[in-house]
Amino acid sequence: MGGPGFAEFMFLILVYPLGAMFGAVMIGVGIALGFRWGGRWLLKIIYSDPEFEKWLKQVLNTSEKSDQ
Repeated sequence: MGGPGFAEFMFLILVYPLGAMFGAVMIGVGIALGFRWGGRWLLKIIYSDPEFEKWLKQVLNTSEKSDQ
């Protein structure tokens, strides 16, 4: 009627960190994909805005004039 044996203890020591690392990697992948897809969606919305295009042309023209 003893507690867990040596084999179970070693299994726990080896498997728990592997599971934690796997979980951390999966969370990181999820965050990276969220940034990628969210950024793509945001850029698509921004670049379809005519006001943004007008502002961007104005800013780029201003910076080109100041370089000369």
